Amino acid sequence: LDTIDFAAIACVTEFSVANNKLTGSVPTEIGMLSVVTRIDLSGNELSGELVDVFASLPKLESLRVGSNGLMGTVPTSLFSLTAFEELGADGNSFTGCIPTEIALSTTLRDLHVESNALSCSIPTEIGAVPSLKDLTAGGNHFPHQLPDEVAWAIKAPVGSGGDATGR
Repeated sequence: LDTIDFAAIACVTEFSVANNKLTGSVPTEIGMLSVVTRIDLSGNELSGELVDVFASLPKLESLRVGSNGLMGTVPTSLFSLTAFEELGADGNSFTGCIPTEIALSTTLRDLHVESNALSCSIPTEIGAVPSLKDLTAGGNHFPHQLPDEVAWAIKAPVGSGGDATGR
């Protein structure tokens, strides 16, 4: 990704480099894709933190970064984007919590954070997301006790090695 001139492709609406064995980190310059609606970086060998540059991508609907080696926390600005529908961040090493800012989202439909190292309780704020249809969060380190506000979204036990699937 370091060799891509993001300024030169700022007008692309879909950016996909999935399954290309790319290495390195996700550059902050990806924030230059100001009209992009979909970004797919999944299935590579990317590492480091996923820098939160997504506030500069107001049209972003889908971010797929699954099956990489990304770490740090899930970017909070994604959930304030008015068109954002899908986060595929499974199969990484994200830590911490699913951000409580998820309650800001009115369009989030799919949230896939399974097989990471998330360890906080699933936030009760997730129950305030009216559009959420698919939540997968198994294979993390969540406490086994789920808040009542989350019960509608979870059909199976959640925890280390557990499974959580959405409605």
